Amino acid sequence: MKSRRYPPGFFDIPQDISATLPVDIIAEWNHGAQTEEAARAILSKTLVRGTIVSSDSSGLTRLSGEMGLIEILAVINKPKELIYAHGTANGGEGVGIWAADNTQMFYPESIPAEKIVEMLAYLRSDLEESCGIKLGIGAHFGSFYSLGGGLYGPEADAIEEITENHLSGGQVLLSHSFCARLPKSHSFEITAVEEGLEHLGTSHYLHTKKVDASYQLGSHQYPIPYSQPFYEGLHAYQKSKDANLLADLYASYTETKCVVLVEREREASGAAELLLLNELALTAATKKLLAPLIAAHEGEEIKTAGNITIAVFDSAARAVTFSLLARTALREVDIESRTGIDTGPVLLFDIRDGIRDIAGMPVNVASKLAQDKGDSGKIYASASVARETTLEQFTERTFQVSGVEITAYEG
Repeated sequence: MKSRRYPPGFFDIPQDISATLPVDIIAEWNHGAQTEEAARAILSKTLVRGTIVSSDSSGLTRLSGEMGLIEILAVINKPKELIYAHGTANGGEGVGIWAADNTQMFYPESIPAEKIVEMLAYLRSDLEESCGIKLGIGAHFGSFYSLGGGLYGPEADAIEEITENHLSGGQVLLSHSFCARLPKSHSFEITAVEEGLEHLGTSHYLHTKKVDASYQLGSHQYPIPYSQPFYEGLHAYQKSKDANLLADLYASYTETKCVVLVEREREASGAAELLLLNELALTAATKKLLAPLIAAHEGEEIKTAGNITIAVFDSAARAVTFSLLARTALREVDIESRTGIDTGPVLLFDIRDGIRDIAGMPVNVASKLAQDKGDSGKIYASASVARETTLEQFTERTFQVSGVEITAYEG
């Protein structure tokens, strides 16, 4: 980090910059020695061991072309409720805010691996019987750093990446370290993964069907990204499918916004602990750098998490102008980025303690354009944005995203 030429005060972080960032730890790192030994000492206070179970849905991009925003949220609500209900019944706790279709649960080391496998087999059957979409699920036992309500570290990143990018709906993957905790005499049907996900060792797919379960389901109310009134309305619509209730939810909660998702580059080399603390410091500093630009263009920052910043604007023109200036501002401190922009109906919520969140297909499209298809240093605006504002020096591109063809403009 010190090799880069950051402006004076770049890493001086206000205490109120974010309710989800571990500001005290970032400040300790910024003003300390910034050595591997110092990093390990700082992070040792946050170390936890146990099992992460991550999930991600399959087919959501296709569904987005067939359903409206609130109907999709109702579809993905049920799987999240079941994952949380099964997980809390077996000693798990939800990690983070479950704003999208992906989830994460943490099970302390004291929870036996066989208990988690039994739960996963039961959960998969429950999901298949009750839900209209399929999920890929990954389980990994390891050491993680608990910071700001999230779990961090290379092992946490690895299982999340595998779940999102390598699993199909209905697949359950158990990492090498997780399988090593199973009794040698276990009766579960598992087979080794052939495609070689070496960053978690030799992993296995779980084939065991639903097993007899003796537990009662726990709480269904996962860490919701919604206000309580909206969640209750969504839950009521999920059960009744009442068209009038659906219309009321749209009228009361949706807004049309232009969504900008900025993904800055990550620190690329160094020991894991150094990378983690440098990343957290850069997250806070990037938030501080971009906030004035967002405000100057009458936008609103919704959240900065990891290397992602999401902001919304009433005007597509202002969103594009902000994106161009944000790219320049980040480049001036030697940080490359890639950005996705889309416009449409979204839901914005105040959750708690100054934490806000957003849901809606514009967020998903902006993410797909920037993170899944985008090149470093580029900005991608959707066809919807192009219809609302002039995109000078942008080139039309066509992408295949989850089997759906998307037209976008690259600049």
